[in-house]
Amino acid sequence: MISDETIREIKQRTSIVDLISEKVRLTSKGSLYLGLCPFHQENTPSFHVWPDQNSYYCFGCQANGDVFSFLMELSGLSFTEAVEQLAARLNIPVKYTQKDGRQSSSSGGRAPTAAIARRLAEVNHRALQYFRSSLAEAPPVVREYLIGRGLNRELVNTFKIGFAPQGGLTKFLNDKSIESALFELGLLKRSDRGRVYETFQQRVIFPILERDRRIIGFGGRIIPPLMEPDRLNQTAKYLNSPETPLYSKKRVLYGLPQALDEIRRQKTVYVVEGYLDVIGLHRVGVKNVVATCGTALTPEHATLIKRAATRVRLLYDSDRAGRQAAAKAFRSFLTTGLDVKVLFLPEGEDPDSLASSYGDETRQLLESKLKQYPVFEHYLNHLIEDYGGNISSISTEARFELAKRVGQTCTELPFGPLRETLTDQIAAKLNLSTERLRELWRDFSPTKSTATQMRPSQEATHTARKSSGSSLLNRSEQHYLRILLMGLLIEKEKFPSEIFESEWLKAGLSQKAQAFAEALYCVYDQTSDDEQNRQAALQSFLSGAPTFVLNLVKEVKQMDQTALERVKGELTDALTELEVTLPRQREIKRLKVEIASTSDESRKQELVKQLVELNQTANSPTLDQ
Repeated sequence: MISDETIREIKQRTSIVDLISEKVRLTSKGSLYLGLCPFHQENTPSFHVWPDQNSYYCFGCQANGDVFSFLMELSGLSFTEAVEQLAARLNIPVKYTQKDGRQSSSSGGRAPTAAIARRLAEVNHRALQYFRSSLAEAPPVVREYLIGRGLNRELVNTFKIGFAPQGGLTKFLNDKSIESALFELGLLKRSDRGRVYETFQQRVIFPILERDRRIIGFGGRIIPPLMEPDRLNQTAKYLNSPETPLYSKKRVLYGLPQALDEIRRQKTVYVVEGYLDVIGLHRVGVKNVVATCGTALTPEHATLIKRAATRVRLLYDSDRAGRQAAAKAFRSFLTTGLDVKVLFLPEGEDPDSLASSYGDETRQLLESKLKQYPVFEHYLNHLIEDYGGNISSISTEARFELAKRVGQTCTELPFGPLRETLTDQIAAKLNLSTERLRELWRDFSPTKSTATQMRPSQEATHTARKSSGSSLLNRSEQHYLRILLMGLLIEKEKFPSEIFESEWLKAGLSQKAQAFAEALYCVYDQTSDDEQNRQAALQSFLSGAPTFVLNLVKEVKQMDQTALERVKGELTDALTELEVTLPRQREIKRLKVEIASTSDESRKQELVKQLVELNQTANSPTLDQ
């Protein structure tokens, strides 16, 4: 966790005006600055920046925050990534606070990795300069090849495309001190006989950019006219950078920096499999598109996407390999809550060729003419293909086996409405009852328990389960529910009632959070004298609880007596903290409503300043680490 000292120093030394001016044209208006909001489309400036408070607020979309939140929202960074990026700009060593309270700085822990990454990124940047200059001097056959693939000058510049000739990188760099970095980055290799050679030769070069536009790796594609015919089929079509401290293909999406603004506007991202597929769609105006870098979609990719989009459309070939890749993607998106669908391209087409064939009509084709399959539906159908593709002709034993295969993935979901929905769909698809399906899944289930009949007093628990959606609970609400659950598990008689009597706390909760709180109250109030019934009621509550609650239950059950005593003290401290945070959140909500409704400009300015001040105290910098 990054230390508060580091965060304070970065905030004090970073000019929010200078930072935002790199992306937004700001005009001085007295004590503030005004510009067009980078987070939504507008023609009249409504984006306000206050240098004295080091904060910003948009009257159009209500985006607001400080230097960290600006970078997080604009570049899709986590809080830690935003802090580290600003620290690098200011040459501030990042200090980290460990769980035992000790601190580590740039001399240990994560900081050396960040320093190494900066050094490697600089070497990559110099290598790109070489590839770009080599393209300008490339033989005509190279430029003809690029033009034939639809890569005009604008696209070449947008994606920083280059060319690697037959050697020359080390001569261009002329720096022995970076030779080890060139090997680490995979730009140089050594043969079995000890000969050093350059990895990328006679290839089109596609630099891979991080969200902050650092060069973290390269992809290289062969240029057929430059290859000897007898070697053409023996040479890998694509070469990619190896895993480095800078580059991990499971965490990187090609084209994301160029696509991010459009993804945010559309709230939709198209995912393809190749560099040229991204660029080809870009050419015809479909700019909200990214590609994996020679790997299947991963949960880390899904996390990146979720920061900017709510809808994902997977564009895959219609052959078996394409269908299999789409089926595998289901698992990566399983718990994200994103709307994920698969679009299979016409036989013989890829996204690049589709763009060439349909031109400006490509977006309309993607949005309305190609059939879209929910990714789960495709995943299930793909598995059924292994058994002949016709569920009615599959034996009962085979359906049981298929159900277990599906269960190995689906039981990774916490109990809740999504899992219930998928269970119902799978049971219907496999011609099984939901009870039989749950029986078959019991061995995979993260929370094994015997079924109990719901008592009338547990109606609130049932309501919470039907309306669950933990992603909509903010941190303060999760904190509050954590206290209730800890009280229930540790202090079964005294502590819960003391909390539940604090009605003013609940006033700061959303309807969804209140549903969980009421469910917990039922567990406490209705079963206080009967431990067996308490456990049954608790299990019923947990079946609709968010993941953080399930993890908390596991944590508490593993605690020894010393740890339990420590937690009791923490719970009391947490109550004191909530006494401040929840009313403050309530006031923030009230201010936003009044800002949106008032037409008095001076009053609006006054309210915005109040909101900014509250946000600065409410958004503790350590929460997102």
